[in-house]
Amino acid sequence: MNSKVPIGVIGFGNMGQLHTKNAIKLGLFEVKAVSDIDENALKVAKTDFKISDTYSNYLDLLERKDIEAVIITTHPNTHAKIVADASRYEKHVFCEKPFTPSFKEAQVAYSSIVKNKIKFQLGLVLRYTKTYNALLNYLSSEVKLLGIQGRYGGYLISYKPHFDRTFDRGMVNGNTIHLIDIIQYLAGSVKEVYAKFNASFPKEPELSGIISFVHKNGVISNLYASGAMRVESFLFVNTSSKDYLVESNIKLFEITDKGKTQILSSELGFEEELVAFYNYLVNGVPSQSGIEDAMKLSYLMEKVYESASKGKLVKV
Repeated sequence: MNSKVPIGVIGFGNMGQLHTKNAIKLGLFEVKAVSDIDENALKVAKTDFKISDTYSNYLDLLERKDIEAVIITTHPNTHAKIVADASRYEKHVFCEKPFTPSFKEAQVAYSSIVKNKIKFQLGLVLRYTKTYNALLNYLSSEVKLLGIQGRYGGYLISYKPHFDRTFDRGMVNGNTIHLIDIIQYLAGSVKEVYAKFNASFPKEPELSGIISFVHKNGVISNLYASGAMRVESFLFVNTSSKDYLVESNIKLFEITDKGKTQILSSELGFEEELVAFYNYLVNGVPSQSGIEDAMKLSYLMEKVYESASKGKLVKV
């Protein structure tokens, strides 16, 4: 590969524009073309980003021989087909979360990725955020993890796609998945899950819920999710020696009997995950969120919804 990886961006809404901005800023990628079904988005690509080659049909972008990889930021209900098509055209893939609305769809994309030997990375930005990597390092030392409590919500009341299951299955799969993944990332694989959503679920989309995980190492974690919460998210980690608190995913505090001390603050890891994707493509450094991680998370999300639908504990 050349020093700059030639890429295309499929989906040019907020996330597509953010990744394009960072790709250009980092100087690691050359954005050759953009695809979106919205003509206004293509105008933004041309005027604001000076990208002259735009397509309303993403297959036209995939047919280009000078593009080696794609960033996919379309709605999740389109991911399986676009990822499978990109793999068929032998394009490496960075795909925003969630991978797909269902595990069945994830299997379709997975088969194409494996068959065509494509390098794949899922956009799990918290895995690349310095606060969580610092926390992971602390937990990897001699301290014993006792439990995790979290809350994820925010400004979803105005974010319509999460209340329309045709897009991404719902609020939990579309957004709370961030903290579900990071809990599994920190505490290890899950053995059992119990999820309880609002009384109108599954007839109506989930707007609030409590999700409990029993991890294979015996640790229990609990997560409260809300689609109408106007407070910041947090993650509280209890260990045998001291406790840690992450606020808004970017501020890390150490908590002892002497009080609460901030030990780190960082930006979300959007730039870091693109650097990781570049290193995966060019230097062969395995991704922290590759296809096996994507499948594992997709399967776990399937079990979360199964538990909430059945109203009972399910094995993972």
